[in-house]
Amino acid sequence: YDLKDVPKLTGFSDEDNCLIIGAGAAPWTFLQRNAEMMPNLKVQSTGKVLKQRTHIARTHDTDGSYELIALPESETKLSLLGNLFLSQGDNGSNVIKVTCSRRIGKDNFVGCMRKSLEKEFPQDYVSMGGVFCMQKGHVKIHVMPEFSEIPLKSDADVENWLNFYTMDDPFTCLSVFVSQDPGLDLRVEHTHGLNEAKGQGGHYHYDTTAEIVQYTGYFNLAEYCYRVN
Repeated sequence: YDLKDVPKLTGFSDEDNCLIIGAGAAPWTFLQRNAEMMPNLKVQSTGKVLKQRTHIARTHDTDGSYELIALPESETKLSLLGNLFLSQGDNGSNVIKVTCSRRIGKDNFVGCMRKSLEKEFPQDYVSMGGVFCMQKGHVKIHVMPEFSEIPLKSDADVENWLNFYTMDDPFTCLSVFVSQDPGLDLRVEHTHGLNEAKGQGGHYHYDTTAEIVQYTGYFNLAEYCYRVN
């Protein structure tokens, strides 16, 4: 899928600029292998790239190490799946700021927000997207290795296939979540993040330092929910 096509598919006009953030799988056209992706780019609905800040994280399967790579402006594709939040990226718009510290339960930062919305609005489907930073602490992340040569038939199989790492603050995440699936067979929460200074990045699971962790996030509500293909 080419992210430059998404604005038109979701109702943006030719005159609109569109900021695209979220979590997905890295473009096969760039890497020729499986990897994590942190989509973060601004495009015109006509297809022109205005700003490209997308990164991908890959493993090196020989030694289990990982690498964070900034995508060039010319590479705007995404493979397999992605959960994306689109907006006009207007700096003057109102947003919802969320700050918290010290995790007291098992749910991660995103899960707490999603479950709160599900409890408060049980008859509705509330979807949000945004950016948050783990300002203090450490975080558990996975980075997908190359595709498995055998079928993964259970959660345990997936856990054994993935490569897990602990990464450092400040860790900035791009997140999309919906309080409950509106019948589109959606992944209800998906968050990828990175620490560019330390070359770290991947799929966010949860912080591993509950007593000291600190988060600040900025989110907005989605007006529409689309499933492409």
